[in-house]
Amino acid sequence: MKPSQTSLSRSAIHQFGVDGRLWQGMCEESPRLRKAVENGVLEQGGTWAELMSDTYLTLYKADPKLRNITDMEKAFQAHHPIISGLMEDPEVQTLRADTKLNDMLSAVGTLTLVEKLQDAIKNTPELSEWWDSQWESSSPPSNELGDEDVAAGGADDGEPIEVPATVKKMLRLAVHQAAKDAGQEVEATEAAFRSWGHETRDLQMVPIEERLELADRLKRMPKLRDIARLVGRLKNLRRGLEARNMSPGHEEIFGVTQGDHIDRALPSELALLAHPTARLLFQARFVEHQLLEYALRGREPAGLGPMIVLVDISDSTKGPVEIWEKGLALALVQEAQRQHRAAMVIGFDTEVKEIIEWSPACTAREDLDNIQRAASMWSGGGTNWSIPILKGVEYLNTATWKHADLVLLTDGRDKDLQPHVRESLDVARARGLRLLSVIVKDSPPLFMHDWSDRVLLVHPNDAAAETVFQEVLKPFPTKGESEDGYYA
Repeated sequence: MKPSQTSLSRSAIHQFGVDGRLWQGMCEESPRLRKAVENGVLEQGGTWAELMSDTYLTLYKADPKLRNITDMEKAFQAHHPIISGLMEDPEVQTLRADTKLNDMLSAVGTLTLVEKLQDAIKNTPELSEWWDSQWESSSPPSNELGDEDVAAGGADDGEPIEVPATVKKMLRLAVHQAAKDAGQEVEATEAAFRSWGHETRDLQMVPIEERLELADRLKRMPKLRDIARLVGRLKNLRRGLEARNMSPGHEEIFGVTQGDHIDRALPSELALLAHPTARLLFQARFVEHQLLEYALRGREPAGLGPMIVLVDISDSTKGPVEIWEKGLALALVQEAQRQHRAAMVIGFDTEVKEIIEWSPACTAREDLDNIQRAASMWSGGGTNWSIPILKGVEYLNTATWKHADLVLLTDGRDKDLQPHVRESLDVARARGLRLLSVIVKDSPPLFMHDWSDRVLLVHPNDAAAETVFQEVLKPFPTKGESEDGYYA
């Protein structure tokens, strides 16, 4: 028995509940997605909107199901070989590992997939001719994007469209290449967020258009990419420092839990590695974060005040010094966030040019916006240390804190601090302020030791960053401990 016209669907993917509205809702929020739909409809015909919706659902749904072509309106049956090709393509299966139930990455993948498919159809005469013939031979749809499965179109003759073998092969090849391109774009998008310690899922509550714009900025700023690579290296350095500096009593075993920390795994779990078959069980448990391991707890610093990083953005820093200073500043900010501390980056030359604040409860969106501001700040003037140092101390006067870090990153020289700035520093130090002055390349003046707890002379490289981290990760000095500066 053939399905009645009123039961025919416009979607090649079975839809349940709100499925049919997912893509429509995102298009209503995002001018970028609407424009992609409109351009596709203008170029390829009025069913392109539904093809994009099907593509999105293929990437997004946890378990997408392909409907029978005979259950679709004839005007939309040309989508069926495309969507079936997507669902069967190994590149798409790999892609779905990232896009499944992730609305943003599914949207990014959809935009790339349909753009590449559109190009393939336009630039391949056989595909273009076949696509046009399907559209012209079918009754056009009578309503808009995202309608329910129930159709409202004209009459069908009940027979499905024919897809010549050569066309089907070309469609599969086009789908395969489009999926590879989409996979690269999705991977780049996720990597851009992960560079800063976030996942795209962290931004679920942010409107989709803002997320897409944020992803573009993260991916397209060369300076930001360079800084992100440095921050990643510094985070690895910090992990290494923590491992080397761990001493008895730093962490203690208080139970057994499950996870993927091989260094904490119980001996019974490690014993599985000795047998070829049992090794597979170990690997499965590791991937699923189900290894039995010791639960450790350590003594994290508590009640620490803000970390304020003063970044010299004078003209002489342009280039590698600028990238190193900003990368180090953002890595220190991430360390502060890990310790649940407030943080601030102050960009300066002869005056304060930029003040960027992170609260202990900073959201992923706020963090990424701040990161872009910090990476983009630039001036090009001279150098004055007194003004940013005083601004940092003034900020501390508005906060409740017991211990706080002030880190000065500069490659320039300046005259000694003004007397009232020194006085403000002395008052703050009495409350627990620690001032680390980092001089890049140039020799620091002797008077800098008078008002700094530590003075480091460095070159902009990973070893210097490790030295700075060693200083920042040190416990705050106890009463009576010497705070004389020294060269590193």
